[in-house]
Amino acid sequence: MHFFLGKFIFFEESLTKLESLTSLQSTQIINAVEYLWNCNIIHRDLRPNNIMFHSYTNHIKLIDFGFAAQFKNNEIKKSLSIAGTISFGCQKFLEFCSKSPFDSLLNQEYEYERTFDLYCALNVIMIMTDNSLKDQFYAIKHQQSATTHQKTILAMHKFWLDLEMKSKHYSNLLKLCNNLNFESLVNNIMSLLAQSK
Repeated sequence: MHFFLGKFIFFEESLTKLESLTSLQSTQIINAVEYLWNCNIIHRDLRPNNIMFHSYTNHIKLIDFGFAAQFKNNEIKKSLSIAGTISFGCQKFLEFCSKSPFDSLLNQEYEYERTFDLYCALNVIMIMTDNSLKDQFYAIKHQQSATTHQKTILAMHKFWLDLEMKSKHYSNLLKLCNNLNFESLVNNIMSLLAQSK
């Protein structure tokens, strides 16, 4: 149960930040993204800090819809100022961001595709279910203080490209995202996570 107070939503039951994901929680993230897709909504800030666990219902909850946008029924792309997650974005988005100086990046517009959240969800799942990948990913993010934002974005872009080249599973999951095959995506993620245990 929740109630509104000003611009904030207060939940009576507490939500917990997740450090890792189970296969069931990974499935719930894909299902949540599919629900948003069916509602013509793009979250744009799908990252671990915005995925919480509600222990009473055993479900994940997406939070922080501050950068969300709504598509018209026939819209596939929408030009919006860049906001929300960058590091978990798809390769095309990261490539675009890497070509712009960071200080002007947030003043630019990007043609967000409706599939943006799906790629972010997949990238979040990859990071939150594999400790080795998580360590590599956050090592790049933490270098930010020693380097420019633009170099960090370039390194993130390379990280996801390399993962696609090295991991047949990740490459196949990206293809399923391209085809918007939510059911197969869920099944493949579950089988990948089962194999990694």
